[in-house]
Amino acid sequence: RVRSCRGAMYAGFKQFEQAIEEYTIAIQFHPHFSEAYRWRAECWGALGNGPMAQQDADAAEKIDGVKGILVYRKKQT
Repeated sequence: RVRSCRGAMYAGFKQFEQAIEEYTIAIQFHPHFSEAYRWRAECWGALGNGPMAQQDADAAEKIDGVKGILVYRKKQT
């Protein structure tokens, strides 16, 4: 989980690419660590990559069973 801390540090400095790399490593070591998916989703969103953000948000939701973590889908009217 050290990688998640490093990811948070990079994200705090708005170095989102580096943060994504750290969160990816954290996920490789701890694939059920939903927080890393959530935080990586936030970074993808900050970079404007909605599909990747939603993919990670969905992965976190699947692990935790909590809906509404992040939604990058367009609202249906």
